[in-house]
Amino acid sequence: MTLTIKHSHGEYDKDIIKAVPREYAGCVPYMKNAVVLDIGAHIGCFSVLALNAGAKQVIAIEPGGPSVKRLIKNLRGHRLNRFNSLVIHGGVTSDPKQKEQNWRNHNT
Repeated sequence: MTLTIKHSHGEYDKDIIKAVPREYAGCVPYMKNAVVLDIGAHIGCFSVLALNAGAKQVIAIEPGGPSVKRLIKNLRGHRLNRFNSLVIHGGVTSDPKQKEQNWRNHNT
C-alpha cells in the first residue's frame, strides 16, 4: 500500500512515508470500521493508513505546530465525511521546564 502524503517536512518524512505501510501492515485488517487513536501523529502517515484501511474515525494527537498544519492538510484529502478525523493539537510532559501545551481541536 502506498500513502498519498502531499504535505511533508522533506527528506526525513519521505522515509517515514515509505516505512509506515510496511511497518504497520499487520494492523491494517483490524482498522476496518474501527476508531483509531494516533498519538504523536506527526504529519499523518499512520492516520492516512487507517483511513485508507476503512477506519470509521481517526483521532490524531500531535504537539508540534508545523506538523499539525501538515497533518490537517494531509487528512483533508482523505475525508470520507466531515467527522471521520479529529486533530488534537497538544501534548503533555513531566518536564517542569517545558511550556504547557494548549490543547486545540481541529475537525478536519
